Amino acid sequence: MRTLLIFAVCFLACVFVCVCDAADKNKRMRFNEQKEASSFGGFGNVSNVTIDGRGRKISGANISDLIVTESGGKKEIAEKTEDSVFLQTKKSAEAGNVASQIKLAEIYIRRSSDARWRRFIVNGDLVEAAAWYRKAAEQGSSDAQYELGEMYYYGRGVNKISDEAFKWFEKSAEQGNIEARKMLKKFEIKDPFFEQTKKSAEAGYAESQLALGKIYYEHKELKKDYAAEAVKWYKEAAEQGLAEAQYILASMYSAGREIGRNYTEAARWYENAAEQGHAEAQYTTGGLYNADNGVKKDRAEAIKWYTRAAEQGHTKSQYQLGSMYLGSEFSGGEGTEKDLAEAEKWLKRASARGDKSAKQKLEKVAFFEQTKKSAEAGNAESQFKLGKIYLNQYGGFGYDRDKAAAWLKKSAEQGHKEAEEMLTRNMLK
Repeated sequence: MRTLLIFAVCFLACVFVCVCDAADKNKRMRFNEQKEASSFGGFGNVSNVTIDGRGRKISGANISDLIVTESGGKKEIAEKTEDSVFLQTKKSAEAGNVASQIKLAEIYIRRSSDARWRRFIVNGDLVEAAAWYRKAAEQGSSDAQYELGEMYYYGRGVNKISDEAFKWFEKSAEQGNIEARKMLKKFEIKDPFFEQTKKSAEAGYAESQLALGKIYYEHKELKKDYAAEAVKWYKEAAEQGLAEAQYILASMYSAGREIGRNYTEAARWYENAAEQGHAEAQYTTGGLYNADNGVKKDRAEAIKWYTRAAEQGHTKSQYQLGSMYLGSEFSGGEGTEKDLAEAEKWLKRASARGDKSAKQKLEKVAFFEQTKKSAEAGNAESQFKLGKIYLNQYGGFGYDRDKAAAWLKKSAEQGHKEAEEMLTRNMLK
C-alpha cells in the first residue's frame, strides 16, 4: 500500500512538471512573436515571413495587415497580405518606379499560373504583365527589355512577332545582358552554306542568287528583313533570266504576302518563265488567260499554254485541256469548240497519272454520249435524262436551258410524267 502511494505521488509530480513546461514554452513563443512583429515597424521589411509554408516571400507589406495564425506549427499569412502588396506595388509602378513596374509584371505572371489569384483577375494577366514590362523597358531597364523580348518571341500576352522580340533582345544585349545575347543567336541563319552562297550571289551568279533567296525565305519567320532579302535575290536571279526564279517571283506577286500583290507583274513573270519551258509556269499562264486574271481573257492562248505543259506530262494541264475540248456541254469547256477525240486523249492521260477528277469526267462523258445516242433514237427515259443533263442536275455538265426544254418536251410528249413535272417546275413550257 505504501509503495502504491509513492508511485501515485511521483506520477502527479511528473504531470505537474510537464504542464508547467508547456505553459512556459507557449509563453516564450508568444513573446518571440511580439518581438518579431515590433521589429518590423509600420511598413517594415517582411522578406523573412513565409506564406503558406511554401517558401514564398513578401516585402513592403503593412504589418497591421498581416493576420498570423497557428496551423500545424507553421505560420500562414492570409490573402489580405497579398492584396496589400499588390496594391502598393501597383501604386508605385503607376508613379513610374521601374523596379515596381517589373515587380508588378512578375506578380501578373505568377497570377497567370496560380489558381488562387483568379479572384483578382479573370482575364488578361499576361497582357498586363507585357504592358508593365514595356513601361519598364521603355525607361531603359535591361531586364524588362529581355522579358518583353521573350514574351514577343513566344507569343505570351502579346502576338508572336519575331521582329519585336529581336528589337528588345538587341536593346537588352547592348546593355550587357548575357541571356539576351544568347536569344539573339536564335535569329541567326544556321545554314552551313549561307556565307558561301551569299558571297557567290553578290558576285552575280544567278543560281547562287536563287539559292540565297531560298535560304532567306526559309528563315523569314525569324526576321521580317529576311523576307525582303528573299524577294531581292529572287528578283536579281529573275532579271538574269532564271526560269525558276521568275516563277517564284511571279507567285509572290500573285500571293501578295512578301511583296505587294500585282497581277500584271505576276502574269509577266509567269509568262517569261513559261517561254523558257517551265511547266508549272505554263500551266499557271494558261489559267490566267482562261480566267482573265492579269491578262485579257483568251481561250486560244489558254489552250496553247495548257498544251505545252500537258506535252511535258503536267497532269493538271492535261485535265484542264481535256475539259476545255469537251465544249460547252461540260463545265470548264464553255466558249471552246468541242473536240471529243482530243478531250478523251488528254483526260485519259491525266487519269493514267492518277488524276481522279479526270477519271470521273471520262465516266460522265461516256454517260452523256450513251444517253444522247439513246435519246436521239427516241427513248423517252433517255430524253428525260438528257434534259436533266442540260440543266446540270447531275453535276459537272454545262447549263443550256433551251436544249433542256427541247429534250424534256420530247420525253413528255411520249407520256413521261417526270419530264412533264420538270417542265412545269422549271417553267420551261
